[in-house]
Amino acid sequence: MSVKLIFLAPVYFNRMKQRHQSFAVELAKLGFDVCFIDPVCAPGYSVVIENKQKNLKVFRVRVPFKATAIAGLQNIAARLALSLVLRHSDFIPQKTFLWVAEPSLAAFTQLCWQTIVYDRCDLHGAFPGQRQNTWRSYEARLFDRADLISVSHSYLAENLPENIAAKIVLARNACSGDFLQGLFRADTSLMPQKPGDIVRLVSSGAHYEWSDIDWLAMLADLDGVELHVAGTGRGMAFEKLIKRGNVIFHGHLDHDKLVRVLQNCHIGLIPFKNIELIKGVDPVKAYEYAACGLEVWAPDLPSLLTNEFIGRFIGHKNQAIEALQNFKNVPTVFAGKIPLWSERLQTILDRLHTLRSD
Repeated sequence: MSVKLIFLAPVYFNRMKQRHQSFAVELAKLGFDVCFIDPVCAPGYSVVIENKQKNLKVFRVRVPFKATAIAGLQNIAARLALSLVLRHSDFIPQKTFLWVAEPSLAAFTQLCWQTIVYDRCDLHGAFPGQRQNTWRSYEARLFDRADLISVSHSYLAENLPENIAAKIVLARNACSGDFLQGLFRADTSLMPQKPGDIVRLVSSGAHYEWSDIDWLAMLADLDGVELHVAGTGRGMAFEKLIKRGNVIFHGHLDHDKLVRVLQNCHIGLIPFKNIELIKGVDPVKAYEYAACGLEVWAPDLPSLLTNEFIGRFIGHKNQAIEALQNFKNVPTVFAGKIPLWSERLQTILDRLHTLRSD
């Protein structure tokens, strides 16, 4: 009989495949009966269930209200969501794993679950518009109740209560094996062959408040480049960027189309701003770019300097011009082993097994 697992996710399963969707898929492959809870919506009071693959269902839950900025009210909303999930499933908490990646649903931990894992992959409370103290209260509950706390970046393990140190495991991000098929580095015909050839830059992901759109615009100004933007974005600067003549905006792409876009480009971009939030970010796109054989560029930020996948750091226009010329002469492409999500997940499960043995 498979082990039941409720996966509280901060992202929708059908969106760009990243850490949470990948872990859920890998857990299902290992035989867990996974119930992936999409971000809870409001208003309403209902559950829609969709079978995605063997051992994996997606629950779309609606509750009368959400109030993530007010812990007391949000805890009520979370309890309502919990009651709906249990009502529409055969999960018995004492025989079920609870995997928490969405701190605002910390009230789920009020029940006595077989095992609770808190996957801390972001600096919660540092996102634009979030109340830091409120998110700290969610996390305090999770720190106390979780059997294991996985972090995607070493920065996320700093300044935490000393009494939870034994429960922390570092499980960095990774990429899907799909990106490793048909490596760009093995197809030299895609490399610029002549001085006048177009160099294709690509920025994938969510281009929100933590993205440096001015940095992307500076790179789009380079002679002989074409900028591809895949994913979502918002703001006047973003809208202005995607209207440029040498910018191709792909919008939200499914997984297979994203892989094809990346494999048809030359340089992958990580346009982060120098803000507190990104100090704890291990960019998934760096793994995906490297897996596709792209050279990786990023702003010259202290928090990114130790990232082994980034080939060049660009701080200003002259550096960008020089980097482009150097790329044409000798590309700097990561040549090491690219970790997969299955390997990162196993790091978490192995640590959980060790804790139980102790």
